Amino acid sequence: MHIEHQNDFDLPSDASRRAAPVLCRHKLGQHVLLALVAGLFWVSASGAVWPAGELQVRGQATVTQTDGTRLPLSDTQYTVFSGDRIEVRNGQAVIGTEEGSSLGLSAGSSTTVVTEGGLEVMVHQGALVYSVNEASGVATLILEHATLCTEPDRAAGNGSVGAIEVNADSASVTVFEGGLVVCDNGPLAGQRIAAGERVVLTDSAITPLGGEIGALGLGEPSVTPAAGSAAATTTTPSTLANIGQWMANNPLLAGLAVTAGAAGAYYVVFDDDDSEPEAPVSP
Repeated sequence: MHIEHQNDFDLPSDASRRAAPVLCRHKLGQHVLLALVAGLFWVSASGAVWPAGELQVRGQATVTQTDGTRLPLSDTQYTVFSGDRIEVRNGQAVIGTEEGSSLGLSAGSSTTVVTEGGLEVMVHQGALVYSVNEASGVATLILEHATLCTEPDRAAGNGSVGAIEVNADSASVTVFEGGLVVCDNGPLAGQRIAAGERVVLTDSAITPLGGEIGALGLGEPSVTPAAGSAAATTTTPSTLANIGQWMANNPLLAGLAVTAGAAGAYYVVFDDDDSEPEAPVSP
C-alpha cells in the first residue's frame, strides 16, 4: 500500500484566512452579528481553516502553509493552522492542539497536521511522539505503509501515547499507553498494536521488535501486603520514568519527554525548562 502525502488543500491564502475576522471588528450591534454570521458562512463555504494548535520550537524549523508560504522559525512559538506542514531542521518541536493532545517532533522530521473532522497527522519522515487524550477522540496517524488510528485505554481512563520513527522502507512503532489499530483498507487492516509493544511496520507485515516497554498510568506495586494483611497496595507511575529513560536513550527522541497530567491526561513536552520560547510571532 502506498499513500501519497500531499498538501493540496483548496484553501484561501493564509493572509486572507487571518484577515477574515478583522472585517467585523468595527461593526456595532446588529451589524456585528450580521458580519460574524456572514464571515462564518464564508469560512465554511470556502473550506478555510482555523488554528490547529501552538507550535514551540527549540532549534530551527520551517512551517509551510497551505498556500505554499514558507516561514522559518527559530527558538520561538507560533500558531499553526490545519494543513500546515512542519519541518524541524535541528533541535525539537512540540505541538499542543486545542483539544489537549500533543505531538513531539524530532530533528529531521516532517509532519503535516490537519484538524478538520478530528486530528489527522501525516508523518512524512523522522520521529514523532504522540499523546492523544481520551477527550480528544480518535486521532489518525498516516504513514507511508499504513494508516493507524489511536485507541484510548477506556478502562483506565487514559488516552493513547506512543512513538513513531519513519524509515525508508518501514516504520518503527512503539505504544506506551492505549493502542493503535490499522484503520485503512490495506492488507494489515484491523491489526492492533497494544500498549507495551514495539513493532516494525511495512506494507505487508507487522513484526514485533521485542523488549517490553510497559504502559503509562497503570503503575506497578510499590508495597506488597503480607499474606492476610488488609493493607492496600499502593501504586506508583514508575513506568513513566522508564519511558522517559527510553526516550532519552533514543537519539532521535532525546530532548522530548512525556509528563502526566490530571484525569489520565499525558502531554509531550521538552525534557527541561531551561529556556522558554519567545513570544508568539506572526508572518
